[in-house]
Amino acid sequence: MKSISGFFDKFKNKAVLDVKRYLVVIETIKKYTNIELDIKDVSISKGVITLKTSSSMKNEIFIKKQIILNEISKKINHKKIFDIK
Repeated sequence: MKSISGFFDKFKNKAVLDVKRYLVVIETIKKYTNIELDIKDVSISKGVITLKTSSSMKNEIFIKKQIILNEISKKINHKKIFDIK
């Protein structure tokens, strides 16, 4: 019988990967736009990044959307990100 800690390790590892994905998104957006986002302003679901920020910041990000998506895809191999909203 497996120990309970092995069961919880699955959830811990997933949480660490999720935080890393969010940090990659935030760092990449900052690199190309100089916009600093907080982790609570970003959500990722079904390959789509949703940003909770002002329209002017979103517009600046959308201008460089393809470059940002390409960089994120290179850094995150396990799950493809294909859009920003």
